[in-house]
Amino acid sequence: MIFNLVFFVFGCARNDLSQCETIVTYESFGAGFIKENCQSCHSSLSENRYGAPHNIHFDTEEDVFERLEDIYRVTLSEDADMPPSGGIIEEDRILLELWLTCSEGL
Repeated sequence: MIFNLVFFVFGCARNDLSQCETIVTYESFGAGFIKENCQSCHSSLSENRYGAPHNIHFDTEEDVFERLEDIYRVTLSEDADMPPSGGIIEEDRILLELWLTCSEGL
């Protein structure tokens, strides 16, 4: 399974949604990933944001897509430091990279 995901990650050009849209979308992956890994700090409804900037929240798909490059940088780059609870499991890293790389706006 991971091999297939890796193939699609490298086979998908940025902004080429023809291959990607049916594989990993906001609805099929992104929304759940963001809710589980980001919204405890990055929600406008969070009472305790644990130091997260008040202007960065991921309440809607639009909020997420406005920050795709930032999400990529803090979760997948060499300097990744999010989520602060220890990072992301490998399968989610692959899916996240596929989703971010193939999303419009990145």
